[in-house]
Amino acid sequence: PKISPDDLIEEEKPVPPPAQSPGGSYRLEDEVLIGTYGIRYWRHTDSKTGFEDIILIEKTGMESIKIEEAAAIAPLTGADINGDGYPEVIAETYSGGAHCCFGTHVYSLAETPTLILKTPETNAGGQFQDLDEDSIYEFITADDIFAYQYCPFASSPFVKVIMSYDAEKQSYLPSSPNFPQEYVEDIFRDTKNAERVSKAEIYENGE
Repeated sequence: PKISPDDLIEEEKPVPPPAQSPGGSYRLEDEVLIGTYGIRYWRHTDSKTGFEDIILIEKTGMESIKIEEAAAIAPLTGADINGDGYPEVIAETYSGGAHCCFGTHVYSLAETPTLILKTPETNAGGQFQDLDEDSIYEFITADDIFAYQYCPFASSPFVKVIMSYDAEKQSYLPSSPNFPQEYVEDIFRDTKNAERVSKAEIYENGE
């Protein structure tokens, strides 16, 4: 059979754009390449506050997505955590303070990146776990509404919040009532502690 010259030309595969510093005071701290995307963590070497690091999500022909007050590119970045068939970028942020504030940004890397989770900056961080073993990860965090309300921060109750991916809305949404078993140990521990302190008629850390 005749071979066309075009058959001998290897098809050029799109690659991530090269890393380019966003400024003279930035140093490339971490880099993850996923298909046509480059995810780069840039550390601000002359920052006066220490919270000016950024994460850039870059793709040729696309305006870069910048995540400020960056703290880390999470280890699960590159995995399909929500079952949509695309890898995700998980970026953690931290704005500084005694114990605040933490945030999580998650983008699904389809042809165009889709923001599927952006938590408000609070005293509580979060982590992904596959609680029901269906290969789709839940996001576990906490509601800090009671921080300082009845006692010092160290003793303030933090209520666990579980979020699950909603494929129709393409977003992580609260779903705590679907996981009652995740609260059994918390309720038992907190109840026993409250009973102990109450019976002893003592105060511990302002409780």
